[in-house]
Amino acid sequence: MWKKYRVLIIILVVIAIVFSAIVIAFSVFTSSQEYEKINNPFESMGVDNGYRIVEADYKINVGDDRVALVTESITVAFYQTSHGIVRYLATSKGEQYNDVTVTGDDYFVTAEGGFICVNTGKRYGGPTDYSGGEIKSYTITYSIVPPTNTARSTNYYMNVVPYGWSTSQENVSLSVTMPYTIKDVQLFAGEYGSTNTYNGSNLSVSDKVLTFSIAKLNPFQGVTVDIETGTRFSLPFSTGGLLALIFAIIAIAAPLLIKNLTVSDRPVVEVVNAAPPSED
Repeated sequence: MWKKYRVLIIILVVIAIVFSAIVIAFSVFTSSQEYEKINNPFESMGVDNGYRIVEADYKINVGDDRVALVTESITVAFYQTSHGIVRYLATSKGEQYNDVTVTGDDYFVTAEGGFICVNTGKRYGGPTDYSGGEIKSYTITYSIVPPTNTARSTNYYMNVVPYGWSTSQENVSLSVTMPYTIKDVQLFAGEYGSTNTYNGSNLSVSDKVLTFSIAKLNPFQGVTVDIETGTRFSLPFSTGGLLALIFAIIAIAAPLLIKNLTVSDRPVVEVVNAAPPSED
């Protein structure tokens, strides 16, 4: 029976080896910094003058697997009747968001155009609509899981103050807590993709914690950090990683399997040495 399916099995084993090599190489050598440096996903959106963020506080706790727990406390002043606000979470590079919640109002979550959309207020309107001059506070929490191809490097690159707000942000404060001591940090504030490093006195680092504040950010402006820890992060669990592990095991076992399958199935016949009778 083995002989019948020998060629097919060998082909499948070779495919497993190649697939495993590709997945593992992609996981290990793709840079996490490249994952973040993409075209601005919000550039097609227009400015919304119907509200303004008068205060924003962002708290981010990063685990040793790179998964970040985010708490965003937002205070909004409405200038015209509004149903609420929308927080856009980009998914263009495979980011995953879990445990999305909002306190301070009703909310519902939708998905459209490459975004997870966290909408405040009731889905179909109603008594929670706000009139001009009203001030409302929200707390948005979620965890973000980096893409499975995020490199196991020693730095952490993240857009920590979102670029997706269609209005200005005032009195912005930020704290990022890392699992390891912060060795160095580069912070970029302003336009999406800015390469101008910020070195103001309102940026400070103490052991594992980075803090920053800024008086105002215009619509579609935000803050990005590149934090160096000197310690390698582990990778978050993923289906892709599990498949890579399975195929890696197959790849290791493949030589033994191939050797076993290519051995002849014919029974070994003992060689009998024949010689003429001796003459006494």
